[in-house]
Amino acid sequence: MLFSPVTIGSLELQNRLVRAACGERRADRDGFITHEMLAYIDELARGGCGLVILGHGYIRRDGRLTDNETGINRDDQVSRLGLVAEQIRAGGARGVIQISHGGAQCRPSVLETTPVSPSGVEVRKTKVIPRPLESDEILELVSDFAFAAGRAKEAGFDAVQIHAAHGYLISQFLSPATNLRTDEWGGSPENRFRFLDSVIRAVREQVGEDYPVLVKQNLDDCIPKGIPLSEALTVATGLSDLGVAAIEVSGGMVDSERGAARKDITPGKQEAYFRSMAREVVKVVDCPVILVGGLKSPSVINDVLESGDADLVALARPLIREPRLPLEWLDGRDTPADCESCNRCALYKDRPLRCESLILEQEQARED
Repeated sequence: MLFSPVTIGSLELQNRLVRAACGERRADRDGFITHEMLAYIDELARGGCGLVILGHGYIRRDGRLTDNETGINRDDQVSRLGLVAEQIRAGGARGVIQISHGGAQCRPSVLETTPVSPSGVEVRKTKVIPRPLESDEILELVSDFAFAAGRAKEAGFDAVQIHAAHGYLISQFLSPATNLRTDEWGGSPENRFRFLDSVIRAVREQVGEDYPVLVKQNLDDCIPKGIPLSEALTVATGLSDLGVAAIEVSGGMVDSERGAARKDITPGKQEAYFRSMAREVVKVVDCPVILVGGLKSPSVINDVLESGDADLVALARPLIREPRLPLEWLDGRDTPADCESCNRCALYKDRPLRCESLILEQEQARED
């Protein structure tokens, strides 16, 4: 089942494995793709995933999370982004770029200004109190997402993914914990959905009806007063009605104690921790559902797919350590990923994304 073909919108994929978007942190200070980034993506593209999603393409400078994050906010970035799209396709996969704005979870030290958000709700982990957006700024952001999607298509990516999860800007609009507005952009569930709805409609106008648009969505914010599953299912239904090509389901925000990347996941029952919620999404949407979260064993992944709890599965941390893991599974390996879910890969925000545990092991082996 894992290596059976599947279709997402107009995309035909060779298998059901997705490289989940991660901030690769290999761009230059202006967001341009570097040679280091191309080498990193080349290895992933040849690793055997059917779909490779490039992470955190920021749509505006005030939405970047690090100084080495990939930008998709300028027209002159398109040609270098096109090199990535070509590389993914040459490796045998289909390429997607995720477009995002960090909102309140951006660091003032990176932006050199106060981060923005729908409301001035403090991010407890960083002690940042964001500046609430004005209505005209919200409309500008809708356009910025659309222009970024247009650049993705021009660059040659096979699809674009809108990041509406993990407590970044769109997720902040969707969550009752972070959206305290009383105007047309907040209050009721319908109003909290308005920003994402507007972004998708604007993106569709920019890229056309046939270009696949994916969305990454929280089913659980994993914080007090966060979005309940019942409302998340209504959001998923709305996305399906808008014609999105696939929904990747996840959860958590920066303040979550148990969020998207949970630590010390052992193979077996601890894997696929959003599975039961994904099952509910499958029941209410007409598009494929992608499950992410702690997956590392081919037996568990096949069980998820064969049960119909998801149509595809996405891996993030395992592929940081073992980019050729899908090919090894295809060649008959039946053991789980070597990733220990230690989360050291997320510790150093200003370093290129890499498996810090593997680097440490290699250094210790040289010393021995």
